[in-house]
Amino acid sequence: MELVVVAAIAAVLWKVLRRRTHPRQPASAVGAVGAVGWCDGTNWAVVPPLARADLRAVLRHPAFVAGAVLTPVMLLAATNDAATGPSATWREISSQIALALVPFAWLTIVAVNLVALRPRRTGADELLASLPAPQPVRSTSLLATAVGPAAVAAALAAGWIALTTTRHDVRGAPGWSEIAVGILIVAGGVMVGVAVARWLPNAVFGVIAAVATAVLQARFLDVTTWPWNRAEGDPLRFLAFIADLTGVDVPALELRPAGWHLLYLVGLILVMAGVALARDGLRRPIAGLLAGAVLLVAAGGWMQTRPPSATRQAQMVAYLTDPASQQTCERSAGARYCAYPEFTSAIAGWRERVETTLGVLPLGADDRRGPLEVTQRPAIIVGNEHCSPTPFAASLPPPVAERVSPAALWPSDDHVHPGFAEETLPCSGTEVHG
Repeated sequence: MELVVVAAIAAVLWKVLRRRTHPRQPASAVGAVGAVGWCDGTNWAVVPPLARADLRAVLRHPAFVAGAVLTPVMLLAATNDAATGPSATWREISSQIALALVPFAWLTIVAVNLVALRPRRTGADELLASLPAPQPVRSTSLLATAVGPAAVAAALAAGWIALTTTRHDVRGAPGWSEIAVGILIVAGGVMVGVAVARWLPNAVFGVIAAVATAVLQARFLDVTTWPWNRAEGDPLRFLAFIADLTGVDVPALELRPAGWHLLYLVGLILVMAGVALARDGLRRPIAGLLAGAVLLVAAGGWMQTRPPSATRQAQMVAYLTDPASQQTCERSAGARYCAYPEFTSAIAGWRERVETTLGVLPLGADDRRGPLEVTQRPAIIVGNEHCSPTPFAASLPPPVAERVSPAALWPSDDHVHPGFAEETLPCSGTEVHG
């Protein structure tokens, strides 16, 4: 499925970049005439009508339309496994919806970049330079079109939530703060497209920018790879544009500073807007915008990468090492079942399998040590965001991982220990049949 999507995106980009346009005028014909920069008496009231015209151009652009059409396919691929089975939660699905919007952001970069370069690509530089709207005004109108792609992304996400709700029985409620991450990334694609068009006015750089953001996210901003090589649960992962859930997949054991991450993304969006506008001169308002945006990025980045407080660390450690104080227990037919509050619905399945097994044992074979204890504990190995096996402790915040030992997490006893996944292997749709 992934190869088909990549091939489709590549075909659209190739078609768009090879579209026939009006021949550009030679440099000798244009002379020194170019875009007008900052000037006195600029009429900023023309920004709204210009933005409406630019928005129509963006929404009709083939690259943007292709992104909107491919996004449901990406949503299906991203949420299919997460939405099926009795362990389906909105927590995981919301994160996957945000992730599925990222390719839409890549194609939005290309579409906005080509719309911004349309005058240059069609040889209309001199014509636009003679009009009463200087380049800063035109850049502002293009940046304002971010409202459109963000609204389309929000509509696609909301529609998918409605569809998932009608087709599957999912626990919890949609995580709007998680989904908003994907919507902001789409809006950020508009800023990147305009900034690249202003500083590198060639259509190929729009495609390079889309690829560069993907590589930046997948390699440099993934803390589990070079140059960081840190554990999956390290809070530095929130410096990425989008941070996936860890293999733990239990809210009580994972930090999700959603509010701070949204602030961080807003800061990055404003930084790119300032970079686009600074191409025509670093005026005082633009310098103020950049300074404020950098402060937002710094504040959001700092706060979301702080380790958990001492109180939160103690709660996480107790959750793992003292399950008796955290779990709800039930007795039935010679067995005692204990599960964490968010997994009590799984006890019925455990009871069915335990009673079926005990029923075929010889009479008195299970009376030597009293009732069988079925106590929920985490699995030793979980699946990370790349669907690869990783130690459970690596998915915890590092200060918490340092305070728990294998002997405390998995004591040597005669109990049965179901994991956190109810019916499937971690990061897989394969059923474990209890």
